[in-house]
Order: sequence, then C-alpha cells, then structure tokens
Amino acid sequence: MFGEHSTLGLRGGQSHLRWVAALPALLAASVSGADIRIEGERLHVTTNRMEATFFGPELAEVRNIASDERPMYGTRPRTPLTRVQAGDGSWPALRVTEWRTGKNPNAAMLTLKDLARTAVLSVSVDSDTDEIVVEMWADAREEGLRSLQFGIRNLDATVGRLLLPTSGDQEIKPATLRQTRTLAYPAAWQAPFFVWQGAQGGIVAYSPDGGERRTLTVTPQGSKADLQLTTEAPAPWAACGHMPAATWRIDCYKGDWRAPAQRYRDLMYDRHPPVPTRGGRGWVTQIDRVVEVTRQEAATWQPPADADTASATLVRFVGALPHSGSLDAAMAAATRRAKQAGCRVMLDLDVTTPGDAEKWRRQLVLRPDAATALEPPAVSLASPEWRAHLGAVAEGAMAEAPTDALMLVGLDAMPNDGRPERGGNQAFRAAGALCRALLTRFPNLILASGAVCDALSPFVWWARDFPKPSVEPGVSRFLFGAHLIEPATP
Repeated sequence: MFGEHSTLGLRGGQSHLRWVAALPALLAASVSGADIRIEGERLHVTTNRMEATFFGPELAEVRNIASDERPMYGTRPRTPLTRVQAGDGSWPALRVTEWRTGKNPNAAMLTLKDLARTAVLSVSVDSDTDEIVVEMWADAREEGLRSLQFGIRNLDATVGRLLLPTSGDQEIKPATLRQTRTLAYPAAWQAPFFVWQGAQGGIVAYSPDGGERRTLTVTPQGSKADLQLTTEAPAPWAACGHMPAATWRIDCYKGDWRAPAQRYRDLMYDRHPPVPTRGGRGWVTQIDRVVEVTRQEAATWQPPADADTASATLVRFVGALPHSGSLDAAMAAATRRAKQAGCRVMLDLDVTTPGDAEKWRRQLVLRPDAATALEPPAVSLASPEWRAHLGAVAEGAMAEAPTDALMLVGLDAMPNDGRPERGGNQAFRAAGALCRALLTRFPNLILASGAVCDALSPFVWWARDFPKPSVEPGVSRFLFGAHLIEPATP
C-alpha cells in the first residue's frame, strides 16, 4: 500500500480511499505473496515488500525487500517492551505463550497473562494492502487496566532516523540520542504515524484507530533503538475490565518518506474530511499573516494602513472573550478598527476553564485514576450543556464585535475523562462535537486551536503551535500544512 508514490490530491474529497479492515493471511499459506510461519517463540511474516520476525510479542527483525536493506536485526532479548499496565499504574510480570493459531485460523497470536489480566497479541497480513497488521487487546478480572504497550526492537540507529508529525517537525536521530524520549498523542505527537527512514527506503507504521490517547517512546540502545507504542485504556482505569483492540499497520517502502506520508494524508482526509472553505468562509485562503494583539495593546493598536496588507491579515485579540461573553470597551473598539481597515478578526474562547467551577461541578473532568476533578478544574467537552453555553458566549460576543474566527483555547488538551457517563476516553469525539456545533450555529466561522492533530484537522484552519516556515518541511507540515495559516508574524 505504501510502496508507490501516490498522485492523489491533498483533499480526501478529490479521491476517496476506503479504510480497509484487517484481513488476516492464512497461516503457512500464501495470500497475495504473504507467508506466516511459526517457529516456537518466533513468528516469521513475509509480504511482497518485507520480511519480519517477531521474537515473542515484539517485532525484532525486518528486511526491507523493496529497498534491499535490513533496518532491524538481532533478537537481543532484554526487559520486555510489550506489556500490560494494571489500573493502579503497576506493570505486573506476565507469562507469555508461544505463537499459535487461535479461534481465527487465519492469524497467528499469543497471550500475555497473570492471575488478574489477559492480553492477546494478533498478527496478520492484509491481503488488500500487503501490510502487517498488529492488534492487541486485554481483559481484567480485577484491579483494572491502564494501558497496553507494543514493542519494536533493534532499529539500526547508525543508518536510520525517526520522522514524526510534531509541532516542531521533530526528526529523531537515535545515534545521537542520549536518553529516552517520549511523545504523547495528540498533544505533541499529532498523528499516530511515524516513519523510520534509511538510506534507500524505510519502515512506516500507523494506526487507523481513533479516540485513544497514545504515546511513542524511543530508547537508545547503543547502535540500536527500541520503540514502545502505548495505548491508554478508557477511564476510570481501576474499573476498566476490557480494553478494545489497538491496531498498528506496518509496511516497508522504497525511496523517500513522502510517498508513505502522502498515502497516510489521503487516508486521514478520507476519514476526517475537512470542512469546505466556500461561501462566507472562503476568505481564509487569502490570509498570509496573523497579528496578535493583547489586552494591554488594544487601546493603542492600529491596523495596517495598506488595504492589500490589511485584507491578507488576520488579527487575533488574545484573551479577548471572558465567559460572560462581554468584551471590554478597548477590545471591542480595536476589533471595529480592524474590520474597518479590511482585516479579519479572531477572538479567544477558553473552552475548558469554567468561570464558576461550582456551577459546573457535575460536568467537570475527573482524573482517570481517581474520583476527583482535575486541577485546575476543566469542564468536559462531552457535556452538551457546556457546549451550548460556549455557543451562547460566542453569540453574545459577536453581537458586540465583528468576528470572523474563534481561537478555541484548550481544545487540544483532550483529557482522558474519568466519568464513564461522559463517554470515558471519548475526548477526541467530544472536541470534534464542539467544533461541529459551533460551525452549525455559525456557518461562516473559522476555527483555530493551540495545536493541530488528525482528529482536529477537519476543523482547525490555524494552529498557534505549528512549525515555522523557516523550518525545512517535515511530516507535520506535509500532513497538515495545506490548510493551516502560517504562525503569527509581527
């Protein structure tokens, strides 16, 4: 699937690719050139583009057939990387079975278990895409579940680099990495996608799942590097008796990382189609600079005198909108000056911080490991009452000041809420629900956020924490840059 360059456009609407379900390959049989073979603790998987060996529950060796490289080699059994975390945060010792056929004879699987928990790791080959599909799920009889980890070992740090979609477009070179680094999705790691780029090709891995918090951990091991992919369980963790399958798809490719990144971008936009920018929203495509004006500067701030410059300028009034929905006089006057000059106006709206925590006590986000509210308190975006309140606040502000866009402060926080009745770990969909509600109420509005991720990319047209134009374009700008205004300029 990721082996060839795609000619599809940046938008999912231009050419739709379906998100295919994993179709396991027959054990020890050929399916689209794939072969799965078990040798005790080892599982050997061969596709048209790669040969992979799992040593126990961890991916330990890979040969990139497409580029004729070995980016991973050597089993090096050490401290387990594939683990199950109990609800109290501990990591129990687990007994690992050998690979075998399970209830589904078309996949190989093993189990990791102790007296209270059982996790299943399944590996198959998708006959439509030729990708290796890794799925992991777990059940607990007591003590709950907090997370699952899947490990990848032995990446050759001397010839490879890890490319990630992050706000700084980070490129991690494990050969120079001195300590373990962890990036959390969706805050720092903007999409569950990464590329290991070698000299002639590389390895790509991504997850088609949505709605879970994840982390990627990179650990240097001399001339090698290990990765851990962690998926958080739905909260509250102490009461979590079942964790649905977390899925990772792995493939090899020949050439530059942009080929698999473009394919993932097409898939991402097919799954999360961007809100169109026609009609009253079309102005956003003409913006080429953002100016930020604080409360202290509002009284004396003047818009650009040049009409062409003004029409291409979006002015963000930082901290402009309190929860009452009423702007102070200086801010309101400054917004009118901006509009009269031809600028577009953005106001801030804090979407998680309650003006009166006691009033919203029943809607506050609970810590996932305890029945107490987060500190400082935050209101759950899964609350319909809170979303309706935010819409009313925005409407009140728009009655006082001309507004083209809203900066939704805190939209990208996405906490794992400990209230099961609020949807558990459904913060991704809750943030999207707020965006949809605002755009339904104000169809010409443009939304912005502190950061962007795949779940927010359909709605967010400006992200404050985004790679600057001077940075060489990396994965983040490749995935999201087509519909993001550049960062603020003086």
